[in-house]
Amino acid sequence: MRIGQKIRAGFYTVTAIFVLVLLAVSLKAGGVEEHAVETIQQYDLSVSLLQREIDHLKWAQALGQFVDDEAATELSVSSDSTKCAFGRWFYSEERRKLEDLNPALKPMLAAVEAPHKALHETAVTIQSLKKDGKRLEAKKEFSGHTLKELAQVQSLLQNLRENVKSSIDQDRKGLMDDLAAMKIMVYVSSAVSVVLAVVLSMLIARAIAQPVRLLARCSTSIAQGDLSAHCRLDRKDELGELSESMATMVENLREKIAEAERKSAEADHSAGEAKASLAQAEVKEAQIQKMLDLIHGIASESMELSDSLTDYSSRLAAQVDQVKQGTETQKRRLSEAASAMDQMNATVLDVARNASEAAQSAAKTQVKAKQGAQIVIESVRSIDTVNTITSQLRGNMGELGGQAQSIGQVMNVISDIADQTNLLALNAAIEAARAGEAGRGFAVVADEVRKLAEKTMGATQEVGQKISAIQESVAQSVRDVEEAAKAVARSNELADASGGSLKEIVDLADVNTRNVQSIAAAAEEQSAASDHINSSIAEVNGVAHETESGMEETVDIVHRLGGMAEQLNGLIAQMRQDGGNGNGHKARAPLAAGGAAVPARRALA
Repeated sequence: MRIGQKIRAGFYTVTAIFVLVLLAVSLKAGGVEEHAVETIQQYDLSVSLLQREIDHLKWAQALGQFVDDEAATELSVSSDSTKCAFGRWFYSEERRKLEDLNPALKPMLAAVEAPHKALHETAVTIQSLKKDGKRLEAKKEFSGHTLKELAQVQSLLQNLRENVKSSIDQDRKGLMDDLAAMKIMVYVSSAVSVVLAVVLSMLIARAIAQPVRLLARCSTSIAQGDLSAHCRLDRKDELGELSESMATMVENLREKIAEAERKSAEADHSAGEAKASLAQAEVKEAQIQKMLDLIHGIASESMELSDSLTDYSSRLAAQVDQVKQGTETQKRRLSEAASAMDQMNATVLDVARNASEAAQSAAKTQVKAKQGAQIVIESVRSIDTVNTITSQLRGNMGELGGQAQSIGQVMNVISDIADQTNLLALNAAIEAARAGEAGRGFAVVADEVRKLAEKTMGATQEVGQKISAIQESVAQSVRDVEEAAKAVARSNELADASGGSLKEIVDLADVNTRNVQSIAAAAEEQSAASDHINSSIAEVNGVAHETESGMEETVDIVHRLGGMAEQLNGLIAQMRQDGGNGNGHKARAPLAAGGAAVPARRALA
């Protein structure tokens, strides 16, 4: 596999893993947010249902006061089932949304409609009876129908609350499961991503840097004249091709120089013989010229090999530059991923803040519910006091009726005495008339006594009428007091029911407060997990920086290798120039640095 392909494969692998991690975390975060929203909606519905139940209790209490108040002629409560607080919510789009959210509530809500409508219709009936003066029938309608429908509505609303509470518990469990799964996924994927990125970067850097250093050392040795250096690498990429070209170049140089040394030895031998014969010297000179031509050919081949080395160095430098650009792209992608994680972390913090605010609202609801429960308890105590006073008043009115009856008996006795006095006065007048002049004075006295008896009888009759009226008023008052006592007893029952409902509100508020606090804690854990992901991305970004540094070092090595190739090219060019001028001694001078060139130099000398 090519170097560029290796680097691109590693970069694409790490990028794909991070994209998958971000997608998975985003999907899980969306599920967590959805569960949190559903839980808050269910909680709001539960509080709303409890408030509607309290509103109906207050509605029934106000209707009972209207029935007991003789002077009241107009209702202070709504008689239209669609205009009360529950009715407005029941016939609104919010109910449709709730049924879509929790389909199990649809039949339960439908069952509430009929008794709720019948409950408000009893108010219309009671108002009509009060206007017609049928107060007793209105009381019977209140106790016989209104309270019955109220109990049915309360029972159905309580069933709704139980169903909503069950849904809240299920949503809370689902939320906690999603958070746990997301936490495990984040930890595992982050660890795998970091380990994979580190391993890939180390492998790629090692696969490039090690052979480049080896080729650089080999080029340095060749430039210094050491043709025994081993430059061949067992690789199939650009570095393998470069090492193969360098090895071929060294072998060709070694063969050509060996051949030149053999020719130089022959030329040396011919030069010795040339001292004896000028003709032979000319022949040897021709052979030397031929040898110089051969050296010139060797220099040409070396120049071609040097050009190939330069070309491969340029291609390798281009590949390394491309790898460096890929590393920079990886750095940018990691920075973008870090920004995305920061945005997701901000979203999670927003969810945590909303959950905290919901927890504070739930705590305030709990406090208000406790205050309402205390008020209901005080109302029950006040109603008990009124009931006691009413009982005492009923006893006092009974005693007053008894006293009135006693006064009537006394007045009957006085009336009898007046009748007897009238008869006695009449008899005295008759006896005085019989006595004549002697009984005239007694007759006057008897007449005055008779008149006084008649006045006494008249006054007694008037007093008797007044006492009868008092007795009737006392009897009516006793009946009214008994009715008031019954109304007070019913108010006491309603107050007890309100106290029970408020206690349920307090208990449910406690549960909801704990649930919302759990949501806030879960959101904070999610924020911590996001911070952990940011840390992992920062570590991978650091690895990318190290990879970039390694690529820069590789670029420097490749440039040095190119410089060495150019230096070798210059030496070969100089050797070709010297060979073209026919100066064999100078043509060997550049190779004097290597041990392999020393024998040839001695031969030419």
